[in-house]
Amino acid sequence: MDCYTKGRWNNDTGEREEVETWMKKHNTGILFLLETHAAVDSRETRGSYTWYSSGEKRLEGVQWTAGVGVVIENKLTQHITDIEPRNDRIIRITLKGKCRRQC
Repeated sequence: MDCYTKGRWNNDTGEREEVETWMKKHNTGILFLLETHAAVDSRETRGSYTWYSSGEKRLEGVQWTAGVGVVIENKLTQHITDIEPRNDRIIRITLKGKCRRQC
């Protein structure tokens, strides 16, 4: 199994392009992210991928937030039945589909 790791996530356009390039190279349709430092819930559709993030600011004046996210290839978004950003540590995604083998 391939794994994409990055020491610190800055959540900027250049890093998004880097992640998308890695996903395409490794034929990865869904990638879960952590330590995105996103302070709000958001959805951003770009080129071939859609980015979902879950985050929250906990205290007034505090800049740091953990943040998590999901990057999904646009051709797979038709299989999403629900995305629920819960807080800066949890995002839940529900997909519809069938197992190709016995589950």
